[in-house]
Order: sequence, then C-alpha cells, then structure tokens
Amino acid sequence: MEKIDKIALTKISYGLYVITMSDGEKDNAMICNTVMQVSNNLYAVSINKANFSHDFIRKTGKMNINVLSEDAPFSLFQDFGFRSGRDTDKLADTNFLRSANGLPVLTRYCNAFISLQAEDYIDMESHGMFICHVTEAMELGTGASMTYSYYHANVKPKPGAQNTSAKKGYVCTICGYVYEGDELPADFICPLCKHPASDFVKLEPSAAPAAPATSGSPTQKYVCDICKAEYDPAKGDPEHGIPAGTPFDQLPEDWVCPICGQGKEYFKPAN
Repeated sequence: MEKIDKIALTKISYGLYVITMSDGEKDNAMICNTVMQVSNNLYAVSINKANFSHDFIRKTGKMNINVLSEDAPFSLFQDFGFRSGRDTDKLADTNFLRSANGLPVLTRYCNAFISLQAEDYIDMESHGMFICHVTEAMELGTGASMTYSYYHANVKPKPGAQNTSAKKGYVCTICGYVYEGDELPADFICPLCKHPASDFVKLEPSAAPAAPATSGSPTQKYVCDICKAEYDPAKGDPEHGIPAGTPFDQLPEDWVCPICGQGKEYFKPAN
C-alpha cells in the first residue's frame, strides 16, 4: 500500500524554537521545528528557502537557537510565526539580550539558548540545511522544553475556538492555520506546519449550514462543507475523544470539524 498519509507525518514529535538572526543591519526571528543535534558540538538546522530568515543566515552563517519552554503562550507563535520579517520588525515589542555573536536572546519563555556558526550548507531544493558548530550555550531556566506534541495539545487553540465561517481565505488541511485573503500566493508556506499552498483549501464563509444529520447508515461517511474534511465512523476522531466505530449521528453536539472548527451542521453525507 504505497500511500503517504500527511497526518501521519505530523506524529513525529520534535522541539519548537525561536531562531534569531541578523543580516548586519536588521534583526529577525522565526519559529522553527527543524533543529537536530547530530553530535556534541554539531547541529543541523533546516530552513525553507521561502523564509526571509533563510537569506539572513545564508549571508552571515550565524544564528541563535532559543529553546522554548512549555509556558510559551500562543501569542508568541503568532508574533514569530504568523508574520514575515520582510514587512515587520518581529522583535520590536520583545525584550531581549545579545549573546557574544551579537544576536538577540529572548529573556522570556525560553530555558536555554545555543549560538551556532554554519560551516557547511546543503541545498535540498525547497530547503537549505545549515551544518553548524556551537559557539556559545547557556541555560536560562529549568522548565520543560516545548515539543510539537505539547504545542498542539496544550497551546494551540482547540478547533472551534475561532469561527472560521466568518472569515474569507484559505485553511491549512494539515494544522488548521487560516490565511485570510482573496488569493493564496502560490509560493505560500504555512507558518505553523511548513506545508505548501497545495495543502490549503478555500474557505466558503457564505456557505449555508446543512441540516444536521440524525439518521442513516452507521458506516456513512460525512464531509465538511467548509474545508472538505471527511469524518469516517470507522476511524472516529480519537485525537478529540471520539473512538473508532462512532456513527456520525452519535457525535456529541459540541463536536467540531478537527480541521476548520465548524460544527456538525456543516457536514453532509459523502457520495
């Protein structure tokens, strides 16, 4: 069975970091989940080439890895992950110090920072991988480090926390991030899960709610009219407490689409 389930690819857990860098004139920062220690003093960091930060690091070879702790709020991810450094100063309202390499070090919501100097670069088509050695490192706190799994379970707003039916734009089918705008740029990269524009679907805010389904086959699949997500009774929705084998008409009244956050009334039987 040669099939790639994109949801399965998100099950590998890893850390979440704020990487800070500078081009010599402007500071910048980004959320990153692709930092890997390959030996005691050697790290590999993969950055999407479409990110403004990629060019900063390519120019200077320097970066700081700010290791986020579990007390980091969702607003931090919005500040450093939902905006581009091309048109905003991400660090304008952030308190920070500077390490020996001159780059920003966050003073809140981090338990350590590691300064890196790139010594090799591997071109991987959509991404560039920087192979770096450590030039400085310091513990800043004792709180547990933030992981991708912890972020999704405890930090990211739960589906339904915001009403996407009132929005106009596109929703990421992998993580639920909503891009608000008339047209999604072809080269857009999701700031949360780093998936491309091809994994977004258009929101239809004017869609009228369908009548709630209250009967039918226990195995009947249903499709969200907003984001086209499918509910399969055979699989259920274990991530949100719905066990496999639960028919659609037995879902709790407060159950919502795990992708776009809409209620049951926006689902209709799949063909």
